Amino acid sequence: GGFSGGTVASMFAIAESKGLMSKGLSDPYLLVREDQKPTYPNPSNSGGWFHYDSKLPGYIVPCVFASHDTKVVHRSNSYLNYGPLTYYEYFPFMLNRISGFFAAFVYTVIYYGLGISLAIGPLRNILKMVLPKPGQGPSKSARENSYFKMHLIGKGENGVVVRGLVGSNEGDAGYNETSKMIAESALALALDYDKLPKFCGILTPAVALGLPLVERLRNKKMFLEVSTLKE
Repeated sequence: GGFSGGTVASMFAIAESKGLMSKGLSDPYLLVREDQKPTYPNPSNSGGWFHYDSKLPGYIVPCVFASHDTKVVHRSNSYLNYGPLTYYEYFPFMLNRISGFFAAFVYTVIYYGLGISLAIGPLRNILKMVLPKPGQGPSKSARENSYFKMHLIGKGENGVVVRGLVGSNEGDAGYNETSKMIAESALALALDYDKLPKFCGILTPAVALGLPLVERLRNKKMFLEVSTLKE
């Protein structure tokens, strides 16, 4: 799709918070209750760094959303007890050894360039003039002709390796498909209440809605799959 004005505004707000928001973002367990926080270290906030990973295979690059979205997973784990997430990272990767290198390199340069510019007042003001404003974003055509795929690789303490795939070919992840997720979440709360997990409080979608939401999204042409790669 492209830059979202709302996301850009959030980036500016973090940069202008004088470290108050960024300090919290540095804690991977920010959303986990004190009595449930693990004692082991976790690299969740790194979002990867520019390098080639032969296991994927592809080039890993930093991720602007890593410091936010990983916290949601840790909060879900505090309720559902997936097990100890002793090594958990979230990052984009580029396929193809040659073209992927150039795409990953350009992405990384832009990523760090934006980070530096956001931290410097005069440069940040220039970005405010050229980047989309709240309410602005990719065109209708760009949104409708986009897709997204998220690959998840997990290795258990018993050595079993599993692969998850979440995505859609039906539109932009941040607009069309996010709207779909919100609408189906509301319908699950209204129509599937008796099937929902029995938790209360400030919950993540995985904890509050669980499999009923998964089935609803599958019925709307999203794919959410899990398979075993290695026993």
